[in-house]
Amino acid sequence: MGTISSLEPQTEVTVTRWGEGEASPDSVLLPSGRTVLPDLRKAVYVVQWKDGKTSEIKKQTIGLIVNRGDRISCHVVGGGGVGDPFSRDPIAVCNDYLNGLVSLQSAREEYGVAIDPVVRRQLT
Repeated sequence: MGTISSLEPQTEVTVTRWGEGEASPDSVLLPSGRTVLPDLRKAVYVVQWKDGKTSEIKKQTIGLIVNRGDRISCHVVGGGGVGDPFSRDPIAVCNDYLNGLVSLQSAREEYGVAIDPVVRRQLT
């Protein structure tokens, strides 16, 4: 899940990537058809060079030169979701909590699911 944004510069550009606290999906399918399996706690930024090779743009990258014909893609987690969040299976919400994907507060306020925090200590 998430959003993929891409751009192709029309002239030489300098790319700087800086960030903290990012999260990402399980995998990203690149335009080349190759799948990247990123760390689950970061977004994925990739350059597909005009020669067909791909490179991940790591955090704290400063001064990466990208030219016309290259493509920069970014895949970040998040999105509007599908359906009424209050209709989501409470067990799925609990599993999301146990996997660190949703907080107790978000489970309660956004999904209508009250989870006892003792559950995590008992199951982990």
